[in-house]
Amino acid sequence: MAAYSNDLRRKILNYSFSHSIAKTATTFAVSPNTVFLLKKLYEETGDVIPRKSNRVYDRLISREGEIFLEALILTEPDLSILDLRNAYEEEFSIWVSHGTMVNTLQRLNLTYKKKLF
Repeated sequence: MAAYSNDLRRKILNYSFSHSIAKTATTFAVSPNTVFLLKKLYEETGDVIPRKSNRVYDRLISREGEIFLEALILTEPDLSILDLRNAYEEEFSIWVSHGTMVNTLQRLNLTYKKKLF
């Protein structure tokens, strides 16, 4: 869902100065937490413009790990995701989830055989 427009944010904030959080939330069909957070944001920054997100997450599987996985799949294409995860953990001492391994393989355009138990 997209963020609320700055115009709507200002209207909610202005209305909340003369009404309760619950009444404001009902009037604008937003959650009470939204009203509370807008008031808090205004108190901290003096405006209701959303803060920029500076989050940058490092990938759990490093470039060396990607090279390792590429080589492993080329030599043993029948390995399952579980086998790849276990091999990666043995080599780099880092446990990765099923989703992380699948996302990495997709990003690298590597295919793998899906074994059924």
